Amino acid sequence: MDWGAAFDKTLKEYGITARLLSERVLERGGKFSQQSISAFRNGKSPINVENLSLLLREMPQEAVTRYFSLVAGEHITQAQPEIEELVLRLPKERKKEIAILLIGAIAGEPGSEQKPTQKVRDLATL
Repeated sequence: MDWGAAFDKTLKEYGITARLLSERVLERGGKFSQQSISAFRNGKSPINVENLSLLLREMPQEAVTRYFSLVAGEHITQAQPEIEELVLRLPKERKKEIAILLIGAIAGEPGSEQKPTQKVRDLATL
């Protein structure tokens, strides 16, 4: 995606306005007008790397990541480990605590007629 179009899409997705960015840059001693931001967003005027950097510094990290993923034409995401992998890494005591929490959560769900049996509770305390 075009750099300006990606910037426009990112700002819209995150509810960030040209005015807000311009004000934040000004607060840090920089200068970048709302009109210049709008011109970049609409593909009417390119900006240099220094000015793009000024703008990106004022945006949340998630928005910056989204912007670059749009520019790159793919989704850039941090790989999230599967829950099973996370559980396997936990110490035994924490695994027991989680097992008890899960049993309680399942038993407390609407439509769940069964309460945890003593045998199940005993398994969780191994």
